[in-house]
Amino acid sequence: MTGSFNSAAIASMLGGIHTAITTAEEARNNYSDGQDAEGLETAGYFVERALIQTLILLDALALTETYKAVAELKNEAKEDYSKVVEHDGDLYLSWISPLRHYLTAIESAFETAGVKSITKDVIEILRGCQYAILDKNCFKEPPAEEADVHARIEAVLRCIFPDLRHQPSISKPIKNFKPDTGLPSIGVLIEYKFVSSPENVATVSDELLADTRGYISKEWTQCIYVIYETGRFRTEAQWNSHFQACEVPSNARVIVICGEEPQSRRTKSRLNA
Repeated sequence: MTGSFNSAAIASMLGGIHTAITTAEEARNNYSDGQDAEGLETAGYFVERALIQTLILLDALALTETYKAVAELKNEAKEDYSKVVEHDGDLYLSWISPLRHYLTAIESAFETAGVKSITKDVIEILRGCQYAILDKNCFKEPPAEEADVHARIEAVLRCIFPDLRHQPSISKPIKNFKPDTGLPSIGVLIEYKFVSSPENVATVSDELLADTRGYISKEWTQCIYVIYETGRFRTEAQWNSHFQACEVPSNARVIVICGEEPQSRRTKSRLNA
């Protein structure tokens, strides 16, 4: 029934779904705490993403009846993906609880319940790298270019993933593509981008969309794009909504790290002003 899917592949896809759910819940929490006025919009985006990913998985597994049930749930949810309910004074996303019932059933049926959601762990590690790559005890200045972000984050990842591959090659008929980092044990590719001004955003967008097409490969099931901003130019939700609007495959995800401009570059900019 699962065709070429094995437990690891199913677990990887489930990991992506759980990541979307976790991100939705984090956005809802930020909204509840008053930290993010657009939190519910972000939460709704990732609830929809989780439902779509679940339908793709169920279709791949040929679970027809379950697919119909989740499709019905999504059809009901589309009226308001960010709908919340209150219970014991806390707000909860309405559609997450029923979706989790189906995910638990899939995990049990295909013996993946005990498999750790490594994709979620990678995303949390990458978010945590913000503090490591800006640590003044380790580096005199913040990253000055994309290569700095790449080198510093990869140094952290090597401590956790000894099989890490620097710029693994993806062979295609005409051109070979080389993403920045590959984690073959979990099928994850990571690409880093450096945004130093609002004017850079459009260029980086073009690069990302080109990458998402070049990085399609059976060997790699997930691609994470880490955008380092020297200022607040675009939110993570805006980038992921942009991916959705451009019909980028659902296994691609953007993470935004808010950094700062190096002192040397700020001084140079003032001198040129």
